[in-house]
Amino acid sequence: MKAYILVFIGGGFGSIARYFLGSLLNQKDNPFFWGTFLANFLACVIVGVALELTKNEGENGTNNRLLAFTGFAGGFSTFSTFSAELNQLVETNNYTSAGIYGIASIISCFTGIILGRFAVRTLIN
Repeated sequence: MKAYILVFIGGGFGSIARYFLGSLLNQKDNPFFWGTFLANFLACVIVGVALELTKNEGENGTNNRLLAFTGFAGGFSTFSTFSAELNQLVETNNYTSAGIYGIASIISCFTGIILGRFAVRTLIN
């Protein structure tokens, strides 16, 4: 039951943060969805940080990963919204924007995990 509560709390805060960022940065006349892009990137940085910080913590690490990784980062990131926005760009014949958005999102998210882990390793060691 504790695991569900941790995921629920983290996910709630992550979803609110994503909604805030999207409402602040996503603009209807802009073919690039900056709020979603930034939320997904930052969620991956958080995942990288959480993975690195909790790798040797045993059960406490599992709880922290549930709160930060599964909960907050899971609620903060959004593959479904990214996919819907990508589909919207394709349906409106914005193929160049769709390609840039899709490729940039994948590269930035992978880079975010690496940066998060690297930052923790650099600051702790």
